[in-house]
Amino acid sequence: MLEEAINYPRNGDDAIETILIGGLLTLFGFLLFPLLFVYGYLMNVLRSGMAFSEEPPTFEGWGELFVEGLKTFAISLAYFLVPLAIVAVTAGGVLLSVLGGDPGPGTAVGALAGLSLASVVSLVFYYVLPAALANFARTGRMGSAFAVSELRPVLFSGAYARGWLLGLAVLFAAGVLAGLLNAVPLVGAVVAGFVIFYAVVVAFYIYGQAFEEASRAPEPPESTAGQAIA
Repeated sequence: MLEEAINYPRNGDDAIETILIGGLLTLFGFLLFPLLFVYGYLMNVLRSGMAFSEEPPTFEGWGELFVEGLKTFAISLAYFLVPLAIVAVTAGGVLLSVLGGDPGPGTAVGALAGLSLASVVSLVFYYVLPAALANFARTGRMGSAFAVSELRPVLFSGAYARGWLLGLAVLFAAGVLAGLLNAVPLVGAVVAGFVIFYAVVVAFYIYGQAFEEASRAPEPPESTAGQAIA
């Protein structure tokens, strides 16, 4: 799966154009507006992964990309409201202690505990998020991203867990590489933007495949006791 996913963004006649557009949009992502088109594009990548397509989608239908990107951003923000709230409460507590003039060792311990909890909760929510986005990409309904009954079988599937870990490893490696590239003034930062876009496409393609494989997993057979009662 990994080799296929790494080569995936380079497939097709429009691959170079797509990578250039995606990389440039990522570079200007600090403006947020360009990222909405990237988010919309990633939903098409998820669909491509679920269809086990060998070629990536292109940047077209910009209006649809923007609208779907906006919905994707809203879903992602909703999933991270809890860890963000934990960080806000922790920061608020530390600030009040500092302003009170008596921070003390308890403040440091509380801040560490709060940030640790936020990190764990963020990781849990990030495990759920790709599946939620894939379900949204499949149905086109934002409510599908929060449909617990539909997501539960996928989240507890070994196929999804393996795909999620693989996608996370790709993103981590890209993050390390981007960090090294940023040490090179200007040119390194530009190249890093393209590296990040490429890696995210690879990861979302893996997520799409993993979601589809988990969705196709056979349901456990009914118990013999249940059949006897029936």
